[in-house]
Amino acid sequence: MKLIFPIFFMMMILTCGVVAQPVTGVWRGKIKVKGKRVYQVELKMIRNADSLTGSSYYYYSPSQYSRYLIKGYFAPTGEIVWWDERLIEKKGQGTPSADQSSLIFSADFNCPGGDIMKLDGASDDNDMDKEFEVHLDKMKKPVFPDEWD
Repeated sequence: MKLIFPIFFMMMILTCGVVAQPVTGVWRGKIKVKGKRVYQVELKMIRNADSLTGSSYYYYSPSQYSRYLIKGYFAPTGEIVWWDERLIEKKGQGTPSADQSSLIFSADFNCPGGDIMKLDGASDDNDMDKEFEVHLDKMKKPVFPDEWD
């Protein structure tokens, strides 16, 4: 009987920690191709159980971008995994295109304090010249309004 309360308390804490990870929302930052270029990106994710859907925008400005439909999942290890499923819109001349349809990104959810939330991770397309670093911050408002907002 003495163990029931501590076990129940620990289960409540662990459950709250899982639910408290607000992955759904707008994430903005950079995806860097080591030694080559930096992509500005806005990622909109909707989490439904362990599945992720949404869109990604690779952009130079709000009038120059490439938009992709994304799919993904929330891994049991706590990592967030997603990929660009298909290009759905390009706007402006010379729009950035990450050309990464075969890449799978994985990032760790970090909450260093206050309202600051981060996704930091990487991707590798099995080509040593194309290793990607991902650094995204959670934002309150999107640059690109769409159906996910």
